[in-house]
Amino acid sequence: MNFIALGFALAAALHSPWLHGAALVVLLLCLPRLLGIVYIPHTQVGIIEKIWSSKGSLREGQIIARNGEAGYQARFLRGGIHFGLYPWQYRIHKEPLVVVAEGKMAYVYARDGVPLEPIQTLGRTVDSNHFQNAFRFLEAHGQRGRQRGILREGVYAINLALFVVITEERVFSGPVRESADRYESWKAQLASMRAFDPVVIGTGVGGQSHFRASLTGTSASEGGSTPSLAVAAPDFNPNVDTIGVVSIQDGPTIGSGEIIAPEARAIDGK
Repeated sequence: MNFIALGFALAAALHSPWLHGAALVVLLLCLPRLLGIVYIPHTQVGIIEKIWSSKGSLREGQIIARNGEAGYQARFLRGGIHFGLYPWQYRIHKEPLVVVAEGKMAYVYARDGVPLEPIQTLGRTVDSNHFQNAFRFLEAHGQRGRQRGILREGVYAINLALFVVITEERVFSGPVRESADRYESWKAQLASMRAFDPVVIGTGVGGQSHFRASLTGTSASEGGSTPSLAVAAPDFNPNVDTIGVVSIQDGPTIGSGEIIAPEARAIDGK
């Protein structure tokens, strides 16, 4: 008798308008995704991860797919509605737009690209629309590791599967699963050097106080140890005009007996 009563109760529940309404709501919520429709808010970007592909997997050492292979894709989704991204083939990671505050700078690290040369510490600058075009960056043989190019104040739509962006407020590291300790350490070092502020050279009226800082133990390997920091005491006189002297820790060494490098101008970002 208990089984018969349970059967009648289940049948009544299946004909309940509340159950039908709940099922309809679930269907309406899931149907767009099942049909391959994805909505990206205009304050975010969508990082595309291709779960499988007839073109196979990426080669060893690669992280970003340029030709439709399985893995994180070079192209990404901007704000709006997108079609053809079926859940059994694509996983979409929604990440925030990169915001660099007014009067600040941000630094960039590339996870993929051509390896740095032995004499390099920073990747050369290539035309990638301020790191907003991952495909162009890779096609132009952009280098993996810390980048010479920086981001100035503004809002940027960046593929955070390829690039890590370090601002004064936060680290934009994207969907890639890895330890964030290294990037947080770099952020702390940059903050201690006040490296998120532009360098002001002048009489000091209304400007920032002067300081001197240097990096020691710099490694050319993007996976190497973090360089140590030496900071000198402030020695700024606001009543005296100042000039800027630049010491470069990247590139070929100067000739024997010389203490000042010749002037070098950038050619095609090199």
